[in-house]
Amino acid sequence: MLKTVKSVPGIITTYNVLNLRKNLLNGTLDLGTNFSGQLQLIDLQNNFISSYVETGAYSKELILIGNPVCQQNGATAGYCKLPEESNPPYSTNPKNCVPIICPTDQKASPYCRCSYPYTGTLFFRAPSFSDLGNASVYVALEDSLMKSFKANSNVLPVDIVSLSNPTKDPDNYIELTLNVFPSGKERFNRSDISKIGFMLSNQTFKPPKQLFGPFFFIGSEYGNFEDSVPLPSGGSKKSPRLSLGVIIGASVNGGANQKVYLDHLLGNKPTR
Repeated sequence: MLKTVKSVPGIITTYNVLNLRKNLLNGTLDLGTNFSGQLQLIDLQNNFISSYVETGAYSKELILIGNPVCQQNGATAGYCKLPEESNPPYSTNPKNCVPIICPTDQKASPYCRCSYPYTGTLFFRAPSFSDLGNASVYVALEDSLMKSFKANSNVLPVDIVSLSNPTKDPDNYIELTLNVFPSGKERFNRSDISKIGFMLSNQTFKPPKQLFGPFFFIGSEYGNFEDSVPLPSGGSKKSPRLSLGVIIGASVNGGANQKVYLDHLLGNKPTR
C-alpha cells in the first residue's frame, strides 16, 4: 500500500534539491522515472536504506552516505561519496564535522551548519607572502577575525568565518572571499550587517601585521535579512518552504520487503 506524505520533519527543499537526511527511511530505494527534470540533487544521508535500484533514469547527484547500502564491504559507488568539487588554493576546512550539502541559496559553515552568511571580498595591498597555497597564513587571518568578532560578541552575532579563493589581481593585491556566518540563527538582520560592515571597513579589525599589509573590504549585497522574511498566517517568522509530495513507503510481497519510493518530486503527481 502506497503512502503519500505531504510534509516530512526536517525536510529542506528548493526547486532542484531534495534533502531527506535523518528521516528514518529504510528498505530499498527506487526512484522510478516520474520525477522533475529540475531535480539536481537528492540527499538521503544517514537513513537506513539497504539497497538501491539503479535504473539509469536519474543521472544527477544522489548521496547515500551513512546508509547500510554504503557500509557494505567494497562499497565504491558514486552515491557513497560526496560530490567532488574543484579545489581552490585554499578554502576553510570543516571543524571536526561531516561536510553537508545545503540548499542552493544557503552555504555550509565550517561547523557544517547551513545558513545565509554575509559575503564580501578582502583586498590586501602588501602581504608578506607570495605562496597562495600556504594554508597557515589564512588560518592566522581567520583566528584574528574571530578574535575581533568575539570581542564584540554582545553586539555581533557571529558564529564563525570562512575564507576561500585567494587570488592576485593585476596590482598584486591579494583578494580573499570572506563569509561571515550568523550565530544562533539562519540569517542576519539589517543592524547586524551594518555593524559587521563597519568593523571591517573602518579598520577596527587589524589583520596579523607580520603577514598582511593594509587592507580594505567590499561587502556583497545581502538579500536574506532576518527582518525581511514574510510572516505566514500563523504568525511565526519562518522561511517559505515549497510543498512537496513524496512517496516514501510501500509494502511488497505481503510486507516482506519495504521499498522507498521518491517518484513524486517537486509537485509532480505519482503514476498509479
